[in-house]
Amino acid sequence: MTTICSHCGDLQCVIYTFYLMYGICKFQIHNNSRTRHVIVSAASAETVQSRLKRLEDLASHLNQYPEARHYATKEGIIRVLLQMRKTADDEPTLAVLREILAVLGHVDPLPGRGIRILSIDGGGIRGVLVIELLKKLEELTGKRVYEMFDYVCGVSTGAILLCVLVPQKKTLTELSEMYKELSTKIFTQSAFWGTSNLVWSHSYYDTEMWEQLLKLYVGETSLMRTARDPLMPKDGGLLVNNPTAVALHEAKQLWPGCPVQCVVSFGTGRTNPAVCSEDVNSSSWKTKFFKILDSATDTEAVHTMLNDLLPDGAYFRFNPYVTEMVTMDEIRPNKIGQLEQDATMYYRRNKETFQEAAKSLMQSSTLSQKALNWIRLQREMLGMK
Repeated sequence: MTTICSHCGDLQCVIYTFYLMYGICKFQIHNNSRTRHVIVSAASAETVQSRLKRLEDLASHLNQYPEARHYATKEGIIRVLLQMRKTADDEPTLAVLREILAVLGHVDPLPGRGIRILSIDGGGIRGVLVIELLKKLEELTGKRVYEMFDYVCGVSTGAILLCVLVPQKKTLTELSEMYKELSTKIFTQSAFWGTSNLVWSHSYYDTEMWEQLLKLYVGETSLMRTARDPLMPKDGGLLVNNPTAVALHEAKQLWPGCPVQCVVSFGTGRTNPAVCSEDVNSSSWKTKFFKILDSATDTEAVHTMLNDLLPDGAYFRFNPYVTEMVTMDEIRPNKIGQLEQDATMYYRRNKETFQEAAKSLMQSSTLSQKALNWIRLQREMLGMK
């Protein structure tokens, strides 16, 4: 009896489907064989140089063929890599081991008593508020931002700030100058060309220029590559204007069962509606556009929810009231200077809360936590769950 396709009644369709499935099967067998070969080669290397070369090959293979990660994990590669890390004493080898373990989903125990999260809202040029407030937090803790947190997350402005501040380890002063320069270059555009771009490309600003500037200032290093740095927190960039709730969810996926030690969320400014001096009757198309955008990206609802759900002393939201709610594309130096002054005044009024946040961030893990983490690591190196 001749078999035909139940969907189209075509014998050729059945033959094509068979060869397609056969081809996929052959590819998976070949890929699994290649994965096994790379794993064995890395594990059997006899010299530091040979081991490093084979580990780089393994990292490249896992990044090129994501489907190989499941097979490698099933073959016990995490146990082998952890044992290798225990005996390695050269930083290049340790760095690539950290990247491979991150690719495979392995996460080391937390250094503190729980998860420490930094979240930064979007807001265009108003990101300078966050930079100034982060400076105060660094002063209080004596630590750099990337040393204070286990997971960092931002959207729009927040993502850009973190991509410069964390992987590149720029100082906050360097970041401030860079961000002002970047904003001036991208936001210098006439309303006519902006409106034209919005009609034809659905983007008010020059997207191509924006991408070029991001590559210049932020770089093109993949976030996974940053796992090679032992001090680098986990990163996330999101599409909601206050990403704190999503950041909390993602962090709990990385460290299931771990308590939340401290969540620090930065907003990019707000005004008191009762004293807002902006002309509500302004007919500027651009003004109305940004009013709509600001209302659509309200961030305080998320804050209210988290403030109710998280325990006392674990959640801190810093979102300054500003003298004037400038638009996200403001580039006039006096307006930016006013934002920086607003941040300074906000800190003075809320210094005690900042001190509480700093104290919460600096809590180290207890002796019992360190003992449990050590036991878990030993069990993992022995292949025990």
